Amino acid sequence: MKRKLSILIAVPKSFLISWKLFGMKKAMYLPLIVAIGFSIKARKGQVIISSNSRILLGFETWKAPSKNCESSVQIDDGLIIFKGGGKI
Repeated sequence: MKRKLSILIAVPKSFLISWKLFGMKKAMYLPLIVAIGFSIKARKGQVIISSNSRILLGFETWKAPSKNCESSVQIDDGLIIFKGGGKI
């Protein structure tokens, strides 16, 4: 229950990040769910996610993220390709 609530709280932030990285059309499907306390930055880099995939960022596999935990992914000049769903 706690994890589902954490994902629900993360939806507005996830939508904004997805919009910035992928555009409005793909952001509507929420390809990235980004936990509170987790950030993703792509300066010149790029993130590619195959269609119908969803990536959870900042969520532990068995519980909700810690309030004291801050994590990030930064892509300066590279490429990350997800060919299916995943968790980081």
